[in-house]
Amino acid sequence: MLILVAKTVSAQMMFERYGRLDEEELQYEGESPGGREETGRITYLQWQRFEEGKRAYQMRDYPRAHAFWSQLARERVPEAQYNLGAMYLQGQGVEKDIVEAMRWFLIAEKNGSAEAAKFVRELRPFLTGKQMSEAHSRARRLS
Repeated sequence: MLILVAKTVSAQMMFERYGRLDEEELQYEGESPGGREETGRITYLQWQRFEEGKRAYQMRDYPRAHAFWSQLARERVPEAQYNLGAMYLQGQGVEKDIVEAMRWFLIAEKNGSAEAAKFVRELRPFLTGKQMSEAHSRARRLS
């Protein structure tokens, strides 16, 4: 279960009463937006966009999910970065690309995603040295 903790009491009351916080920063504990147990910080609007991407993904509208998560990934939301890696790994709405998948897993790992770190370790043996170098190079371009 996702627990959102607002920065201020008034923001918490606004969220409880109206279900929105505008641009207030939230802290999540427990199940993160991607469904995994982690802790992090996102704004409420980022969380809303993440959920829109999740709904699109569940309806198999992969291009729409990719659009939502790409924007969030560039805003350094690790769950969105992880999800992009998974989409490239599986070829969902994008051409299957293990180097691009590794790029997003590396970025998500750097931003604190334990799940992405696991994928980096598991995928590394399947990439050549040249592919890993390219993945690191692409990851640095976003950082």
